[in-house]
Amino acid sequence: MISNGVVLREIRHHDAQVLLRGLQGSPLPLGTTPLTSLATLEHFIAWAHQERAAGRAVCYVLLPKVGSDPVGVLLARRVERGFVIAEWGMRLAAGCVADRVVVPAVTAVLDLLFREFSTRRLETRIDASAASEIGLLERLGGQRECRLHGSTLDLWALNRERWMEAHPVSAGFWAPDPSPSAVPVAYAPVWTTASAVAAWRQPLPDLHGSRACVRELVLEDAPSLYEHLSSPAVTRHLPPPPNGVLGFERFVRWAQDRRSTGTTVCVGIAPDRARAAVGFEQLHPLDHLGERAEWGFALGEAFWGGGVFAEAAALLLDYAFDTLGVRRLEARVGADNARAAGALRKMGAQCDGRLGRVESGGGPAGHDELWSLRPEDWRAARPRIFGGGPRN
Repeated sequence: MISNGVVLREIRHHDAQVLLRGLQGSPLPLGTTPLTSLATLEHFIAWAHQERAAGRAVCYVLLPKVGSDPVGVLLARRVERGFVIAEWGMRLAAGCVADRVVVPAVTAVLDLLFREFSTRRLETRIDASAASEIGLLERLGGQRECRLHGSTLDLWALNRERWMEAHPVSAGFWAPDPSPSAVPVAYAPVWTTASAVAAWRQPLPDLHGSRACVRELVLEDAPSLYEHLSSPAVTRHLPPPPNGVLGFERFVRWAQDRRSTGTTVCVGIAPDRARAAVGFEQLHPLDHLGERAEWGFALGEAFWGGGVFAEAAALLLDYAFDTLGVRRLEARVGADNARAAGALRKMGAQCDGRLGRVESGGGPAGHDELWSLRPEDWRAARPRIFGGGPRN
């Protein structure tokens, strides 16, 4: 695909060597994890293939003209199902001219996301001192929203309405690549299966505390999950739950499949090891190394306030930081969800800031708050829950 002479195509394994030479000292590391070695690049490319095949991301290399070598890589990955919220990042070789390469490429990909994928909010993270990156985002219509806790990074966002007003028919717009639904990819299977960090693919051992048990979901949990997670009090701040017991059985199978590929850890919360699950927690890796992850949870109303969630959360947080190697855990919480905010605060999480409103197909959605938790934050808060007791 070509935009004003700049070629964009999906990344391939053999691009790694060329990109490694070009990306050393890259002046424009928008949002992506550093790609500083051949092994890191190959792992990133394999992960990008897996995400693309599952309909969760698109990753393109940038070529200044037809037949030239790639000089950069641009990734866009969904944050919420259906690409309603997505994040993007770029790495560009030193010496590339932003006006000549970056602007046409980024404009084309943003058009693809906003027009064809129906993305409504697009986020990126950049260093607060990076003047060139800030200038590019301002030129594109981005807005700074908040500083990320414990870092020098700011979160910037673009929304669909502003983009469409500013680009009624964007110059260089090209017909989109296949839609973000799952599509087959013609790459050797070894590069797909090897792309997830090993720890994310391993079965979770049963984690026990005095008030809660965290374990892998099984099909027998479906009736209990349906009973406890379908009430209005629970679903008020969540997407619509699965439909009936059969829907929750499909959800359990989905969780098991995602676990085997290293793309989600979804575990049940039970009040003791002999009981069926009455809630669940999820961890989603947000980068190819699994060092940044998103955390979500739901628990039946009958178990609110009794210490079940606090202990279940603590058990999973130990696992996330000590076994999975997560360095930053994030959660998006509705600004009016005081109970969830209080639970996060108890765990040592910090509210980074309020995010821009996202209009959904069913009407306006409220503002979200972005919360973050680092290993050191958790270690400081942990004694309030376990009292310094032994870990699993």
